[in-house]
Amino acid sequence: MADLQPYKRVSDPVHGTIELTRVEAAVVSSKAFQRLHNVRQLGLAHYVFPAANYSRFAHSLGACHNAQRLLSAIAKNTGKKFTTKELQLVRLAGLVHDLGHYPFSHAFEHEIEEFYASSQLLDGDNRQTDGDVFDHEAMGEQVLATDPELVAILKEHQIRASDISDAFKKRADNPLAGILSSDLDCDRLDYLRRTAHHSGLPYGNVDINYIIDQATTDIEGNFCFGKKAIRAADHLLVSRYFDYLQVPFHKSVVALEWSLRVVIRELLNRGKISCSGSDVAAMAKDGRWRNFDDNAILHEARQMSKDLLGHRTRPDRDDGVIAHISAILHRTPAKLVASYEAVCPAHVSASIDVGQLHSAIDDFRVRHGLCELSLHLWKPKDFALIKASTRGIGAAEMHLAGLTPDEPEYHEFVRIDDKERGEAARPIFMFPQALMNQVHNFRYRAFRVYALFNGNAKFDALVRTELAPKLQELGLVSA
Repeated sequence: MADLQPYKRVSDPVHGTIELTRVEAAVVSSKAFQRLHNVRQLGLAHYVFPAANYSRFAHSLGACHNAQRLLSAIAKNTGKKFTTKELQLVRLAGLVHDLGHYPFSHAFEHEIEEFYASSQLLDGDNRQTDGDVFDHEAMGEQVLATDPELVAILKEHQIRASDISDAFKKRADNPLAGILSSDLDCDRLDYLRRTAHHSGLPYGNVDINYIIDQATTDIEGNFCFGKKAIRAADHLLVSRYFDYLQVPFHKSVVALEWSLRVVIRELLNRGKISCSGSDVAAMAKDGRWRNFDDNAILHEARQMSKDLLGHRTRPDRDDGVIAHISAILHRTPAKLVASYEAVCPAHVSASIDVGQLHSAIDDFRVRHGLCELSLHLWKPKDFALIKASTRGIGAAEMHLAGLTPDEPEYHEFVRIDDKERGEAARPIFMFPQALMNQVHNFRYRAFRVYALFNGNAKFDALVRTELAPKLQELGLVSA
């Protein structure tokens, strides 16, 4: 394995100079990694925040840089000695952590997961399709292990793809996995600052230098932070919350993502793209993955719009698909009709009846003969300040019950060193001086109804006079 001497230097607006080793420079120069130039980190958010069009390429360099800084801080604070191999593998893991992201990232991944949810799905010829789907992390492993160019690079430097993948594995024998995947990892320490820089919004301007400087390990060797980092870590977790509300959850960004997901689903339905596990594995192996990016999907969308304009088989739905493609290409997002937002403890149920909302929307649409793609009820997954608890049900403490270092969730919380008590590090919300101690169980809940008018004044008037008042009766506030 090569040494860690800087081989190339990259100028970065967030971190200054980022240094790359010889093997990292070779990986960055590979076609599979260069693809990330054309996969935007924030999807279509640049339609709302014009400069927020940075790529997963730039973000990945930042994650690699932060991984090294966290390891250096741990070495300084604990006296722990890392081997060259250990340092290089963690740096590489940070560098390639987004290698498997699909075009338009999470929106695309969510659609293929739903589309291939059942292995009994049938294609147009009544043949059973492959129901397996790779999430972006599993896809990254596929690309790293099978892309011919990357395989050759790793072989030349005597590095196994499996060793890089293992660096992500959250388990007892990998106590530093939290550096790469946790509530406060090298990934988040980059994208919050990078989004703030490019969007012009202040929410991600956290003191990452101080947080990184407090990185350490507990008495069991697990990645954590010193107590001095509590306030800065609180700030980061709160910043992530506001970053989500102001960027991914912005009303127009959500509207554009709805159109994007409609288009992706239609491309899948019509066989224009195929993304089952076997399909994308083959793409990684034969090199086609290198060109499967945001631009490729936009090209397919334009072609589908052209085809539908020339030959409509289902006029109402086809017109709806064309309208959604136009919404993306010409920035004419659906309009917000009504919404509900609340921040409340995890155990408190939402006061909105989702079934009644769906019924009101469906009844309105059917009565007026509207396309099923004209109205949309957006309900994001409950969003908590602590990522690990967002994925579960109820309070964050519930996710700690019985957890051991052998379980991935154990490594996901921001953990604060507690050596003076002679104990292993504890999650930040267990410290009374932390803001998270009071607010970690609170969730953001939302319901929004969107309408894609596409210049239809009659539809617009019907929504304002009929649908909006009905939604108000059900607890939503008109836009």
